[in-house]
Amino acid sequence: MKHTKLGNAIKATSFDSDAAGLVGVNVRQVYALTFGIGSCLAGMAGSLISVMYSFSPVHGAAFAMKSFVVVLLEDWGVFRGPLPEG
Repeated sequence: MKHTKLGNAIKATSFDSDAAGLVGVNVRQVYALTFGIGSCLAGMAGSLISVMYSFSPVHGAAFAMKSFVVVLLEDWGVFRGPLPEG
């Protein structure tokens, strides 16, 4: 996120999309790309969880709470978030 052009474009768009557009970042393309990356990761996580656990509509709240906590931790500026140091 710090050393690539795409990472800097994503960070700039997340801070101020108008200013990012003024310096030449295609904001619509960055939004589409980040939405696609997020959707892909959510799909992969769902498929991996479905292999380990059974399907039930009442079990979704636990996963939603865990994902909410992960999103809050990610918002503090640490890209690795819950991943262990190593």
